[in-house]
Amino acid sequence: PDSSTASPVHGATASVTTKRTDFLPVALAARTRGFTWIVPVDDKAPLRRSWLKYNVTRTLTELNLMAAEFSHRDVGIVLKGHAGSVFVWDIDQEGVTERMEETGNRLPETYIVKSRPDTAPHKRHVYFRQTEHFASQFQKQVNAGDYDLKGMGGGQVVAEGCLRKDTDEIRKG
Repeated sequence: PDSSTASPVHGATASVTTKRTDFLPVALAARTRGFTWIVPVDDKAPLRRSWLKYNVTRTLTELNLMAAEFSHRDVGIVLKGHAGSVFVWDIDQEGVTERMEETGNRLPETYIVKSRPDTAPHKRHVYFRQTEHFASQFQKQVNAGDYDLKGMGGGQVVAEGCLRKDTDEIRKG
């Protein structure tokens, strides 16, 4: 997923190295984890029309078709806001997890992605499945300053292996 290609810089003798996401392996890993609403994204923006409605990827054929069209794009998931769908705790500031643990709680074993592993290792996305009770109580996205709670519509860049264009870092699990 972090293959590199060099391209010349016009008017200079040096070259620029750019990293590219390899869509299919990242999408297959996401599907293996149980993410079924997969969509190709570019800098967090969906690349398919009607992406919120038609992106259940139940078969390998569907993922292969997406990969053929969007081979070097990032992988996103659609957050549907119902029981069984994905909820994301998007941590933006240092100390958030530690403050939660001071209450005597601990994070369960779950999928976690470091969104800026080199420049801001505290930034992470923690993934959960919504229960019936949680989905009935969680009616909108919440921006709490140090973190966001996401799960009611919209999308999320899903996985390690995807490139952050703002920092040129590859997300890590």
